[in-house]
Amino acid sequence: MSATAKKSAAPKTLYSVITEYGPGQTVAERFPDRMARTASRIERAEHFFTSPGHIPKIVLADEQRLVALVATLLMPATVTLTKSMLNEDEGVYRPDSSVFSIR
Repeated sequence: MSATAKKSAAPKTLYSVITEYGPGQTVAERFPDRMARTASRIERAEHFFTSPGHIPKIVLADEQRLVALVATLLMPATVTLTKSMLNEDEGVYRPDSSVFSIR
């Protein structure tokens, strides 16, 4: 029998995108880091263009502009970015104060 405490494989910070399409129609996507979340938003936005590479560089360089573009393309959906920190004592994620939402 081992007395070694097992470390959690869960990331300390969890990045999310919550898209509300309407009442009862919400999709929550979770990512282990900000880069993965941004890559997902770029991929999502590129679905609306005939070929990749049409998103302006100024939008690609700013996560909030990128989310605003995606929210505009998905109107009337609301897109919210959240960041949560792992509370290791309780084993749950708690929201960080940084939340960005676009309607």
